[in-house]
Amino acid sequence: IILFADFKNIYIIILLISTFWLGVIGFIDDYIKVFRKNKKGLKGSFKIIGQVILGLYIGFTVYFNPEIKTQNIYEKNEINLVDEHSLSSKTGSLKTTIPFLKDNELDYEEIFGIKSTNFNWIFYIVIITLVIVSVSNGANLTDGLDGLAAGSSSIIIFTLGIFAWISGNIIFSDYLNIMYLPGVGEIVVFVAAMLGGLIGFLWYNTYPAQVFMGDTGSLTVGGLIAIIAILVRKELLLPILCGVFLVETLSVISSNFIALLLIITLAIGVHLVVRYRELQMLDEKADQQQLTIATVSQMLRPCLYTALTLSLIHISEPTRLLSRGDA
Repeated sequence: IILFADFKNIYIIILLISTFWLGVIGFIDDYIKVFRKNKKGLKGSFKIIGQVILGLYIGFTVYFNPEIKTQNIYEKNEINLVDEHSLSSKTGSLKTTIPFLKDNELDYEEIFGIKSTNFNWIFYIVIITLVIVSVSNGANLTDGLDGLAAGSSSIIIFTLGIFAWISGNIIFSDYLNIMYLPGVGEIVVFVAAMLGGLIGFLWYNTYPAQVFMGDTGSLTVGGLIAIIAILVRKELLLPILCGVFLVETLSVISSNFIALLLIITLAIGVHLVVRYRELQMLDEKADQQQLTIATVSQMLRPCLYTALTLSLIHISEPTRLLSRGDA
């Protein structure tokens, strides 16, 4: 990185700051466990707070920094090549990409139906924070079996590096119909260094392992995977790329997850029955279609509460278990 990276590039700056911040959080946890002989390590709440702070920093920087732009429209010259000077780029973009679909740009603003552009960045930053905290803790949980976290992370990082290189190349991004992101190709230098470190570490971490990541490595690697995916606008690919992390996390929280899901399903069912009876009592002449529409509209609110609750469990439960030493 020192030899080849452009330290004036905003993407490199973000990744270096993120590496330092996550490394400090992980180091404090390992220091408490190793030198203070406290198996609980750093409290889970402090880890979450540190990751949330980083998520807020990433979200604010990606949305408000004028050097981070996405392509809106372009014109082609006479020989049917993209002219970089004709690009119309926009800062503060909420666009991302949907995997496996043609013309796959997705605007978060369309999902939330936000009318005022003065507040749409709040929703975007919340999503970014959730992604970073979830993937970082998922990688931390996976770092148990010899070679699993390093091997999985190497494949993920390599894939994201390819996307970063293509997205930063104006010709290939146009040819492959991938969102062009000016300057994002510099991430490839960081990815190459990170990939080399993971492969070198994997040599000594395979069974029987001679070295271990600890939280210093696992939290940092997981967080950087999420951040790189966000910077190249591929965060919606993370459930597929980080499938191992996702399965590990779900296996840890499966019992609580199933119990909560049953309770919420029962609560929604009771809510719908009560609401349906209220509508019948208010207007016995209302037809079935009106009753169905009214019932479904009322169902949206508890569904929103369900999604938020499950998100909070997904974020907090792994870290709580780690702080207790159960994982």
